[in-house]
Amino acid sequence: MKKTCLLALAAGAACCTIALAKPPLQSCRPAAQIDPISVAKVAKVDGKYVLASDWTPYTGGGNGARNPMIDAPFFDSFGRNAANAPNTGAGTQCAIGCTPPWGAVDNGIRWYFGSAYENPNTVEDMQNCACPASSVVDELDYGWYWQNTGSCVIIFFPLEQVLAFDPILGVCNDPATFTDTGGGGVALNYGTLPGSNGDGYYYSRVAGLAGIGILSPATDKNGDPNGYADGSYQWIISSGIDSAGIHLAPGPTQPMLWGTSGSDTNGGTKDGRPGYNNGDSYDDDNPTDGILAPNECYDYHFGICPDPIGKDSAWSFLRCPADFNGDGFVDGIDADSFNNAFESLDPAVQAAADLNGDCFVDGIDSDLFNNEFESPCP
Repeated sequence: MKKTCLLALAAGAACCTIALAKPPLQSCRPAAQIDPISVAKVAKVDGKYVLASDWTPYTGGGNGARNPMIDAPFFDSFGRNAANAPNTGAGTQCAIGCTPPWGAVDNGIRWYFGSAYENPNTVEDMQNCACPASSVVDELDYGWYWQNTGSCVIIFFPLEQVLAFDPILGVCNDPATFTDTGGGGVALNYGTLPGSNGDGYYYSRVAGLAGIGILSPATDKNGDPNGYADGSYQWIISSGIDSAGIHLAPGPTQPMLWGTSGSDTNGGTKDGRPGYNNGDSYDDDNPTDGILAPNECYDYHFGICPDPIGKDSAWSFLRCPADFNGDGFVDGIDADSFNNAFESLDPAVQAAADLNGDCFVDGIDSDLFNNEFESPCP
């Protein structure tokens, strides 16, 4: 029997981020890189997610080079060098990210909770997206584990509110109250996945989603002087979506884990990349029933590097690169903003000036900005 995901949340009970002990973390084997067969827009109607467009064949993406100026990785669980996300074996185990300020190189190992664990429905935060308000999502990069024989349909839906645990009240933010960014979400249909009984580790980089109209969170929620957008997203691994809603995957499946560390109330350390997770995440695993309950909010500090870890998902947003401050105009304020970021001694601020995404802020980035500024996009 299919499980219909109602995407509700029981309110009023206290939330403990360690309510249920998860299986031990394991490092995942290299993942197969695959593309979806088709994509469709998703909307939230009367508390449930439904298709908001016809399925469109997917023809783009893959692991080719992204456009470093227009399609830059602003919420980035792979480090800013996305070309290193898959290793030579077309997997995500051995990716190398940027070198954080403290000097240690991220080893890129992806983690998961073992092949028997089932978590098809999760809400994760995304903070300090170095993107203009309501930027259009054009690319999603993510890894997941799948042990099912039927169709695999993955849904992503960005949300305005930041997910966090309140240690004073002892509760997590209620994702049932989170609002749509205004652009809906996306469903990605992979059909029946290859491999023995569909059992395996998968990585996908889906580009060219701008036409669907998914939007990033609109405004900064934490008073960040850089005006970075903060919000959350829901990630659902399903066997399909129809008029009844989303049918959760019926067997073991889960997002891969890596994510970015960040400055948060649980003691994480921001590593200078443009986006990060805090330590909290909702996981629909106690029980797996399509309802995100208060006892399903967890602390993802596991004492490994990076810490906390998060869901293995990266978001890229279209932007006009010369409109550096994202106000819709290309003018002297943008030049000043870029130069201030370029010359900043704060790695978190300077990262925004890494326009070509190579982990270095140098003359190449300056030349790119100046060229775009002279011939700005509309």
